[in-house]
Amino acid sequence: VVDLQGRIRMANPAMERITGYPLEELVGRACSVLRCDVCEVSRKERRNHWCRLFDKGLEIRKQGPITRNEGSCVPVLKHASLLRDGDRVSGTVETLKDSSEIVQRAETIRQLSQKLSASAGFHGLIGSYQEMLKLFRALEGTAQSDEPVIIYGESGTGKELVARAIPELSPRRHGPYIQLNCAAINEALFESELFGHVKGAFTGAIRHRQGRFEAAHGGDLFLDEIGDVPQS
Repeated sequence: VVDLQGRIRMANPAMERITGYPLEELVGRACSVLRCDVCEVSRKERRNHWCRLFDKGLEIRKQGPITRNEGSCVPVLKHASLLRDGDRVSGTVETLKDSSEIVQRAETIRQLSQKLSASAGFHGLIGSYQEMLKLFRALEGTAQSDEPVIIYGESGTGKELVARAIPELSPRRHGPYIQLNCAAINEALFESELFGHVKGAFTGAIRHRQGRFEAAHGGDLFLDEIGDVPQS
């Protein structure tokens, strides 16, 4: 439990084990002693709302390292929410869970994926049978063109991987790669998402917004699930 000034007011034995600080030493100290990378601290003049958690008023669940008493770093999953006394915010309640095993497993998977990609991969695509080799050759040729490309395939067949491989093989490889899930965009906002808008263009347009086409200039724009867009 952390108060409005950022001082630890209560901690349990589990917190003692994960931080390496004795409880009597931990309680009363500033929570910044843990140097938690996922904390969002305001750089403005110190005030009650020194932590952005108070500004957001939302629960935060993030993963990042803390620094233990002896100086070593431990990856943790942090969950924080506001502590209220009626309508008044009195502090925050935070939990830290050691995620060392999760991080280690993720790193093992990453290393294995790299080895697999190096031996049998093609820009994120893996396969050595004839149809896949034919696809790889087609992608190499397609990537040299500036023409639009339509990728067909059932759900889960790797259309997104194919879309990502094309710019990696093309002269535009150093340009931006912008991806838009068309199925997740409201029909009324679709034009604005693609082409952007200027401030005041419609109700709620309080600032200039860059469209996806403009953002992808010099690179590639992947319109995922474009078949779900109404023709109107």
